[in-house]
Amino acid sequence: SNEGMQIQNNNDFISSNVDNKTLNLLPSSNLSSVVNNKKNIDFLIKIPYSYSNNLSANLFSGSIKLDNLTLKSLNLKSISSDISLSNITCEASNISNTNGNITTNTFRTKDLYLNTINGNISSTELSSKVMLSTVNGNVSALISPSLTNIDINTTSGEVYLSTPNDSNLSINYSTVNGDFYKNKDNNKQLNKENVSLT
Repeated sequence: SNEGMQIQNNNDFISSNVDNKTLNLLPSSNLSSVVNNKKNIDFLIKIPYSYSNNLSANLFSGSIKLDNLTLKSLNLKSISSDISLSNITCEASNISNTNGNITTNTFRTKDLYLNTINGNISSTELSSKVMLSTVNGNVSALISPSLTNIDINTTSGEVYLSTPNDSNLSINYSTVNGDFYKNKDNNKQLNKENVSLT
């Protein structure tokens, strides 16, 4: 409904406003008093597998784990968090993390942007348009045969790519302090003629 509705749990710990296709979670006064007296509190927010619209989340000091979702878009921003994404399908995604790692497993999207500051990126089965960026962290990625172009930027970190033998992959790579390896099982460092360095 366009009017939205108010949902509260039995203990009045969490208040949430549902408006059209947006879910906003806000701490109630009871929750605030509980949080102030505890060092660590885990919140588990379940998203129905049937949900297929846009999903955005901002998080400070915690972890985000999403799996088995088909979405229009996915936008995540976090500080001091680890992000784990598995079996996600979406049109576009933008994942940014400060002081934490990003791990993806089977992430299908037309446009993927992963960015970390002080954290590692580890991804499997990347396809479509991909941009990976780290300031202080390593990038490790398994490339699917359908991926034709990848952009990777690091300031200080190693890059390890595993690619199919018959891949027509174009790699755009820039770094200040770090090495680039293709097919890390062979520990083969790429020469400048094998990769476009900017």
